[in-house]
Amino acid sequence: MDPELVKRHGNTHYANVAYGYYVLFVTVFYLLFLWVLRMILKPRAAGINSSRKRKLAQQLYLVKPAIHLPILLMAVLLPFYRHYSLSEHPTVYMKRLGRLSYVLLTLNLILNLRPSWILRHTYTYTDLIPLHKWLSRCIVLIAVVHGILFLAYWALGTSNLLGTKLRNPYNLIGFLLFFPLFLLIVCSVAPMRRYSYNAFYLIHNMATFSFIFLTAFHARPGISFPYLVLNTGLLIWHGFAKFHYARHTDVLQKNTDYHNTNLVNIQLPRMVLPDQFEPACHIRVSPYTRLHPLYWLFPSHPFTVASLPSDTAVDLIVAESRHPKSFKFEMGAPYTVINKYDPAIPRLCLESAKRVAIVCGGSGVSFGLPLYRYFKEIRPVEYVQFIWLVKDVYQLKMIDELASINSFDGSKDCHAFITRIAENDNTALEAEQDLEFELESMTQGMGEDGALVNSSDDQPVSNFKFASINFGRRIDWATDLSQFVEPASIDNTWLLTCGPSSLIESGRQYAADNGIYFASEVYAL
Repeated sequence: MDPELVKRHGNTHYANVAYGYYVLFVTVFYLLFLWVLRMILKPRAAGINSSRKRKLAQQLYLVKPAIHLPILLMAVLLPFYRHYSLSEHPTVYMKRLGRLSYVLLTLNLILNLRPSWILRHTYTYTDLIPLHKWLSRCIVLIAVVHGILFLAYWALGTSNLLGTKLRNPYNLIGFLLFFPLFLLIVCSVAPMRRYSYNAFYLIHNMATFSFIFLTAFHARPGISFPYLVLNTGLLIWHGFAKFHYARHTDVLQKNTDYHNTNLVNIQLPRMVLPDQFEPACHIRVSPYTRLHPLYWLFPSHPFTVASLPSDTAVDLIVAESRHPKSFKFEMGAPYTVINKYDPAIPRLCLESAKRVAIVCGGSGVSFGLPLYRYFKEIRPVEYVQFIWLVKDVYQLKMIDELASINSFDGSKDCHAFITRIAENDNTALEAEQDLEFELESMTQGMGEDGALVNSSDDQPVSNFKFASINFGRRIDWATDLSQFVEPASIDNTWLLTCGPSSLIESGRQYAADNGIYFASEVYAL
């Protein structure tokens, strides 16, 4: 070894190289672990009264960050403190934090792939979003702590050591990198993110690019191979997917009733989706063309498809927010539809379910309706029930405008629940929107238990043939699904829910109490 190199760095210069490879090995092993989980665990619900073992299995299956993140961090931190004394070689461990954050970025980029081509047959991209968000926060925090520790160490050292170190271009790059990461932490706080998600997304992308490429110049020993190569390759794949799987389109029709509700129906040309797609799949929509710079700098918006492959148009049912910065479809404006993403429904359900109940709230009907039609038209099952909860009766009329629903009869197994009897106050449903997704929460209104009212009564209800319309009350799971669960068929019985977290958790508890399969999509991510 070069004597000058030994003199400058001592015998600890390469102390963290092996640790970096270890973290990369953990990344590969963890991806294998995720694949195995979906092979051996079943999507049965675990409720309040479930055993600890069953709750743990369910949280592992759902990739809950509260369980998966500690497992991952324990694995990468297990050999973190080894061989070198902290008091004698503190910089070894400060550098190790920096290398840890960069290697973990590879896993985070994989988790955010859309679609996740490594886990595409076992996970949808929405399954991995919560873990991606929390792992991102950990990576940024580790990197920032790495920088703060070095600044403090140099500031407390000999006179003018901090100035001398920062005049080194390698250290200066690391110091400059500190600012976009710190800004990302500030902008990722929920109030800031809600105020302007576009700003957060732009800063997020700038920080990611800076972290990937500037760290490659900053880190010593170098990290070009394999980490920079891997991260650059993943970025290229992200860009390729966003460019290649995109279709230019416009809006065929926009049906609204702004006077009474914020639910709107959007119809897009059938060509924006391939010949075949699964019910309740997602698309992402950008208001910019692929050649527009903002197409790459600003986020696209995900929507659930309310249609089936046999339909002549692609229907979306969206709860438009009153937030001035929220995304809204406009007639005559060009849009880009980005890819098709599988729904949050296991393939096991679509292929083998025999008894199915679908409960959705508000704009969650875009999730529930295609699944209901799938189990009625494409793969008929022995029992299916569809329940839609809305706040105002006017919202029921929105499905009248769907391109494929005019001749469909739900008079045997479709039920609507109006949680608040409409008044002549011309007040639309208020909805708080997380600008990260269109999957907004439905604000549930309060109401006294009301009588069963059929669509033949003098009410401004939908032309769609419901079996019943219940005014002034919410679903009573035990009563309204009293014919659903049969002990002899629980291995083929599925409860599918979509809506705000409160609705999802109520459904999960009901499924756990009855030992049936459960799948859901939360419209409040």
